[in-house]
Amino acid sequence: MNKLFFLPIFINSFLILSGIIGLFTCVLFLIIKKSNLVLNIYFIVPLFFFSSKQIIVGFLLINTNSSFNKLNDTANASILLLPILYTYLKKLTNLDYSFSWKETTKNIFLPISIIIFIELLLFIIPIKSASIKEYLIQLNHLLFASYYAYLSFRLLSKTLWKPEKNRLSIKYELILIQWSKFIYSIVLIGPLKFIYIIFILGNSNSGLYIYYFQIIASLCCILICLKIISSPELLFGMKILEKKINDLKYPEIILDSIWNKTPNRIPNSVQDKKLEKTIKNSFFIYVKEIEHLVFEEDFFLKSNLNIDDLAYKLCIPKNRLNYFFKYHCTISFTDFKNTIRIIEAKKLIDNGFLIKNTLSSLSKRVGFSSYDPFYRSFKGYTGENPLNYMANGIASRDLPIIQKNKFNHKIPN
Repeated sequence: MNKLFFLPIFINSFLILSGIIGLFTCVLFLIIKKSNLVLNIYFIVPLFFFSSKQIIVGFLLINTNSSFNKLNDTANASILLLPILYTYLKKLTNLDYSFSWKETTKNIFLPISIIIFIELLLFIIPIKSASIKEYLIQLNHLLFASYYAYLSFRLLSKTLWKPEKNRLSIKYELILIQWSKFIYSIVLIGPLKFIYIIFILGNSNSGLYIYYFQIIASLCCILICLKIISSPELLFGMKILEKKINDLKYPEIILDSIWNKTPNRIPNSVQDKKLEKTIKNSFFIYVKEIEHLVFEEDFFLKSNLNIDDLAYKLCIPKNRLNYFFKYHCTISFTDFKNTIRIIEAKKLIDNGFLIKNTLSSLSKRVGFSSYDPFYRSFKGYTGENPLNYMANGIASRDLPIIQKNKFNHKIPN
């Protein structure tokens, strides 16, 4: 009796589950298709056919023990989806990419025509040995799948996988890199499967081992779908997501008195002019990420902090942050850092920190390397030295640069 008959029900159910999750993801794509239409079309088609196939195969293997040939045929036919996945990767790496007949013929129509032509020849030409005929068919599929694995790798290695590209957001670029690796793993399943069949499985007629590739493909499908569902940047598209974020105008922005949405002066250097559009589109994102570090992580209280540390923390190039503080902030990065530290010191003094601690420990607590720069900064921002401030109990005086009422959740009255 065929060993597939004894495959556990939960394995068949796993195939069905992956198909259901895939179809659910397709429905999500259709719901938001207007926001990310171009990428969705080229991804929905292979995902829909793959998910449908997994559901059908799962039910077939539950209800019959003689469906492996059909399973193998559908698995082989599914490699024709590779050109669509390659097209998806082309659009993923370049949203402005437009197809030409020459390139479409070379990379899509010609390979498909060749594999179909060879398949027909093998069907028409009488070959006595069934094993040789099957070997030639699998070799034909291997060459086809390997061709698209090579094209996809060449494309990604020259675009997304190359460091430092001029994208809207470095964080979004990292998301795209991870996402493209997920997709490429699916592309690689094709040639790996046929390599296994030809060179490892050989003449074995056991369908059980080939069937395991369906489980691997199902697992990849589930991981990809979960990645999509958990990543709004992929589901909606980065441009639409950022537009929605910008439309909110971030009414909860705390340091609104020091941020300028429009540049405070006209960029003068060539590099600054190139960065102008990029920073303009990312203004609110930069503000919220910086303010998150201020109020949620106390990042600016770290000793010897510089703009390189901030760039590394936010995964944003240093030149963009330099531009941001130069044109979109009323004070320099150094003054911004010191302002945050003095505000924290003011809060600690109001809460009685100096009753049991020294001024030196206070200066180090808020990130200054020594007492002298802390003293100068504190007096410059509050108008008096720390001891006089504590003695006078001026807890309600506003700082000259930042309105205190914006810090009520950090500094008590």
